[in-house]
Amino acid sequence: MEYVGNCVSSTAEDINALTDSAKRITWKTFRKHVPTARDFLKEIGAVLDGATNKDIETTDWISFYKGVYRGRPSYFFEWSAIEWIWV
Repeated sequence: MEYVGNCVSSTAEDINALTDSAKRITWKTFRKHVPTARDFLKEIGAVLDGATNKDIETTDWISFYKGVYRGRPSYFFEWSAIEWIWV
């Protein structure tokens, strides 16, 4: 999977289609498909350096999803009302 951007750099139509197709998944499933996810979350400040997998899985401010973005299978997470997308 490759990071393609977030909702700020996309269109409302593409994001609406993505969120309409979304199925919530676990952190374990997300990181299996997006191996760089932990580093990415740290880089953007969504989690602290010492956060465990359980900390990330049970957080109230990050949700993980599988969906379709621009016709392609994708994985994304929502944090701070922003969708961060990988295809």
